[in-house]
This record gives sequence, structure tokens and C-alpha cells, in this order.
Amino acid sequence: MSHTIFDKSYYSDVVVSRLADQIARELIDEFHILAVNNLAFLLEGACFMNDHQVLRIWIQAMIDQFKDSYIVEDLILFIRHQFMILAKII
Repeated sequence: MSHTIFDKSYYSDVVVSRLADQIARELIDEFHILAVNNLAFLLEGACFMNDHQVLRIWIQAMIDQFKDSYIVEDLILFIRHQFMILAKII
């Protein structure tokens, strides 16, 4: 069985792909995102998840929606840009 970056598994107690986890880890490190509850606005009904979990699920939703429209490197940049807009970083 071949494993890809789109295969899903448990990361930070949520089921997402390796790619979603990778992008989340990079954003968490770069922007020093704590595991509190400030990003719940990214997902409806996410009040019982911490920011690391919400971020991973939001990123996975973006991957699922746009993975056929972008090559992986461009998808990563697109998701990063969308996060920065939503978080009002840019």
C-alpha cells in the first residue's frame, strides 16, 4: 500500500492528512500559535477544540476543496495566504 501526503491519520487528536499536519505545524511555529481557543471562527461548532486542532481541520477542508486545482507547492502557499487573510495577519 502506497502512502501519500493526502492519506489521513490522527494528528493532535484530529484526523487529517500528513500535508494538513505539516502546514499546521509550520503555521503554529511561525506565528507562535498557542493551543488556546482563539481560532474557533475558522470552523463552525469548534468550541471544544483548541487552536491547533481547529487549524488542522480547517487546513484539511481547504486541501479537500482545492487539491485538484493546485500542485502541492502552490496549494500550500494558497492555504497559507488564506490563513493570513482570515487571521488578519496581512
